Amino acid sequence: MFLSIVEEDTDEVKEYEVNNAMQQQGLQLTKMLLDNAANISIIHPALLSDIRPAKRKIRVKGVGGVQMVVYEVGTLEGFFEVYASDSTRANILSFAVVEDLYEISYICGEAFVVHMEGRNLVF
Repeated sequence: MFLSIVEEDTDEVKEYEVNNAMQQQGLQLTKMLLDNAANISIIHPALLSDIRPAKRKIRVKGVGGVQMVVYEVGTLEGFFEVYASDSTRANILSFAVVEDLYEISYICGEAFVVHMEGRNLVF
C-alpha cells in the first residue's frame, strides 16, 4: 500500500510505501501492528486523545482499490501524535518512530518488545 501525503496549500503529493496491513481482516479495534515499513502511524480515534484537524491530510491507497483520506490527528498515550481514522481496518504504529523513543528487542519468531518506563509492550 502507499500512503500519499497531500500538502494543503499545493497539489504536490509525497508518497510513502507501507506494507499491506490495511488489507488484513479480523483485527480487533484494540490491536496494533508495529510496522517496520511504515513511515507514519494511523490509529482508530477510540484509542486516542486530543483529536484535532491535521496540518496535512493523507490519502491512503491500498491494494485492491481500498482508499481513504485522513484529515485528523490525535495523541497516542505514551507515544506521539498519529493520524486518526475511524475507517482504518488495522491500527498501524510506525516501528521507526517508536524506536526513536524506546528500546525495542526482538524475540526470534515470537514478538517485538517495546521497553517503556515502568512497563513493556509486546507486539
